[in-house]
Amino acid sequence: FGGGEMVQRKRYDPSQGQHPHHQQQQQQQQQMQLIPDQSYLAERADAMTEIEGHILELGEVFNRLGSLVEDHREMTERLRENVDDAMENTEMAHQRLMRTFNQLTSGRSLTYKISAILFFFFVFWVVFLV
Repeated sequence: FGGGEMVQRKRYDPSQGQHPHHQQQQQQQQQMQLIPDQSYLAERADAMTEIEGHILELGEVFNRLGSLVEDHREMTERLRENVDDAMENTEMAHQRLMRTFNQLTSGRSLTYKISAILFFFFVFWVVFLV
């Protein structure tokens, strides 16, 4: 052929051990074992996406829970203030009732009231009936 280079083919040499084709298959198998299974990687990616979604959902739940706790705290403070106001009003009412009771049960006040009523009836009897 035209004076070019001669292509040499490797021939199977039994002293070298394995056939070249067989060696190539073994190397490919080893490389395939090193490359993870694509379906496994896809499953892992899907699982991670699902976990991420759950984490985001939990974050939202905790945010809502935090706002509910804050609202509850505000309602509790308002309730405490209302109870304190009611207690003060009850104490004031009790004091006023006690003053009124003491005034009604005092002899002088009662005597003046009875005298005023009797005087009114006497004047009424004298002016209109006699």
